[in-house]
Amino acid sequence: MNDAEAKDRLIEEVVDAFTAMRERGMRGLHRIRRDVASMGHLQVLVRLQADGPLPAGAVARSLGVSAASATGMLRRMAERGLVRRIRDEKDRRVVRIELAPAGTSLLEKLSRNRSGLHRSLSRLDEDELRQLRNGLIALNRATLELAEEEDTGEEDTEPGDEERRPNRHRETPHASEDPE
Repeated sequence: MNDAEAKDRLIEEVVDAFTAMRERGMRGLHRIRRDVASMGHLQVLVRLQADGPLPAGAVARSLGVSAASATGMLRRMAERGLVRRIRDEKDRRVVRIELAPAGTSLLEKLSRNRSGLHRSLSRLDEDELRQLRNGLIALNRATLELAEEEDTGEEDTEPGDEERRPNRHRETPHASEDPE
């Protein structure tokens, strides 16, 4: 097997491993998606958890959306039981938004998913963690470069073109190196 074939085989093995992990993760995400319709909903829940009840206008500003857009989103979230809309006792014109029990429960599910990943990672030794970290850094860099190329309309380079491009690949440590 030549080097190109060996690299292609490694790429397929990595893709297979990612696919298997993503499928397991998607099952958990689908359970959560039943409760939350968008990332905006999740942002609202996280913000309310951190800051407590907020006026609807503050929620709109934190999302960078109009008051009308926020009103519709908050209405849908209230219908799902994720938040409650409460009139301010001092000024009845002000509507405050607070987490409802279903919203708190959803955030707890997300926290358990994160701690499940932490528990999985804790089973790796330090060398495996460094390799994984370095590999993820390299994958993130390659993904960003590809997105940048697609945004600028650059085509993939032909073999041998690397000599004409700056070597961006050494920014990421080799899997056996520890940059710290």
